Amino acid sequence: MPYPQKHVSAVLSDLTAQSATYSTASVDLTLYHLGSFQVTTTSGAVTWTAVVEGSNDGVNFANTATPTSITASGTLVLSLSDLTSRYYRVTMTRTGGTLTTATITYCAKAQR
Repeated sequence: MPYPQKHVSAVLSDLTAQSATYSTASVDLTLYHLGSFQVTTTSGAVTWTAVVEGSNDGVNFANTATPTSITASGTLVLSLSDLTSRYYRVTMTRTGGTLTTATITYCAKAQR
């Protein structure tokens, strides 16, 4: 029998009207051991960074890796393994340009 998977998706629209930093809702991954966030951006002159943040209390988040630059429309995959935090989210920071829409999808696999 395959291990359970968790899929979460969020569409962030009209990001040019958002503040310079935008975070998705956090995802509780207590029973999961690996996963990835897929960030798909469309339209606009894109100059953003994206980073996965982890937290044990769902309030205080810290980067799990160095932020990755997004400089063109397309898809970026941010992979996670050996999850050590309970909650995870993606934070995107505008460093220049505009971005109309970003779709962020998370997929996780349960631990054995």
